[in-house]
Amino acid sequence: MKIALICWVGQGALADDLIGEATKRELEALGHTVDMGPWPKSHKALVNRFNKCGAVIIGGGSWICPAKAYPMAQVEQWAPKIRASLHILGPGFRKETDLLSKSQVDLNQFMFNHAKTSWIRGLITEEEMKRNGIECAHDGFGDPGILMQVDTGGKRLQGEGPTLAMVVRNIPDAEVCNVSNALTHEFFKRLCVRWENETGGSLHFISWRHSHEGYDNDYEAAQAVVKSLPKGLKARIHRPKDAETAARLICSADVVISQRLHPTIVALSNGVKAVGLDYEFRKMEDFASVVGFKYWLDTNRFAKGSDEIDRCVTSAVYWPQEGVDYPRLFQALSDARTGLRKHMRRTFK
Repeated sequence: MKIALICWVGQGALADDLIGEATKRELEALGHTVDMGPWPKSHKALVNRFNKCGAVIIGGGSWICPAKAYPMAQVEQWAPKIRASLHILGPGFRKETDLLSKSQVDLNQFMFNHAKTSWIRGLITEEEMKRNGIECAHDGFGDPGILMQVDTGGKRLQGEGPTLAMVVRNIPDAEVCNVSNALTHEFFKRLCVRWENETGGSLHFISWRHSHEGYDNDYEAAQAVVKSLPKGLKARIHRPKDAETAARLICSADVVISQRLHPTIVALSNGVKAVGLDYEFRKMEDFASVVGFKYWLDTNRFAKGSDEIDRCVTSAVYWPQEGVDYPRLFQALSDARTGLRKHMRRTFK
């Protein structure tokens, strides 16, 4: 069967590229062919193309932003006309939807009302989905980031001692209310100093943005932190050009500390100890509540002062060394991967 997969690929975020590629691989492993675009601008051509598919899957971000991503801008025109079954893909983190525009909320509701099945769960319950017309919902953690199993080829990040991979981002003012980028950069600066002093390990920053977008806020944030480090303290900044390389870098570290959700998910799904940092969208908190992830920090704590930043740094350094819960968490995500694959087989057998 041919399946159309509409997701946030090539829009500037390596995490979303990874989700699209991981999903495509799983569907291909089931014997399907996958069409990921680019999509025709003609409405008639778009409908004709989808009608050559047995299924259409929509996913990525808060599902797809109608203001930016074609063909989602015209979904209400083409969705009722396609013969293929429509499916929704994504974690469904409810707190993020509180921040969405009315047009995005309306789009999500429209997709609920037209979708046959959904892989999403997160904090949206199966009962809520059924009330919105979803016939069948995956009953576990449905984020396809868990599907990416990474083969590092036995390679490790270069450097002395245990390697720390960090993902830090400059957050646009529109996305954050209570903590500045400067405070987050101060956290990472102190983290680098403590890691080197207490473990003798090496420091690596990894950007999860595409540079082609005109800016790379992960790289800019990493530069700001590295420039502030004490003289003699070295940290390397990596700018992978594709999701596969980014995932390999993450999974070749000994410990990952990330302000982005999907590097955290990929690390934990591949047995790498990780600490997550949450901010205004609350994605990390919702992920933690779904899978029982205890090792995460709220960046709003940084605004409480220097002593609180130090306490957060202490947690970030010692949790991976002393955390007895990581093996259980690794198994939970392995089980979630198995469950999602079973759901995909049931849906697209």
